[in-house]
Amino acid sequence: MTNGPGGDPPGRRAWPAPVLLVLIWLAGAVVATGVGVLAVRLVATQVGDPAVAPLSAGEAEAAQSTVPPSSVPGPSPGVASTAAPGASPAAGTTGPPPSSPAAAANVRAFPSAGGTVGMSCSGQVARLLYATPADGYTLDEQSATGDAVEVRFESDSSRVRLELTCRNGAPALLGERTDPARGGSGHGEDG
Repeated sequence: MTNGPGGDPPGRRAWPAPVLLVLIWLAGAVVATGVGVLAVRLVATQVGDPAVAPLSAGEAEAAQSTVPPSSVPGPSPGVASTAAPGASPAAGTTGPPPSSPAAAANVRAFPSAGGTVGMSCSGQVARLLYATPADGYTLDEQSATGDAVEVRFESDSSRVRLELTCRNGAPALLGERTDPARGGSGHGEDG
């Protein structure tokens, strides 16, 4: 076979340069997107708790029906609640309900002006289940180490800090503090 004038075999034409550039760009975009998706999945599996599976609507209803109202603990004295009088302390929050009355004593919601924190205790080991900011607030910081949980919610005008612990195997409020909001980006020194 003899090659044509541009070195290409006869009957074949070379792709125009702009088409090649677009194809190369598209291939790069597909690879970058795939790597991004894999990275997010990897981080999500490391951050999430694989031992806790979400409940279906039927499982949630069944679990809630097994907990008598008298076994669901209310807020500690002195805790500011955003819930209406007579409402459950966990109203409007998300998180798995306890599956038995015995487990209910080890799971508790702590409502505050800044949001609601759900916590469980296994002996003296505290576990943060969720931290749901109230309207106008964002979750500023959260930590759970050993027997202590600390959560901070922040709005434009105030900052609410909840300190929780396990006392006799049950979640308990150590303290709640409301201060004026910090200026800037919401990151900086402890208060």
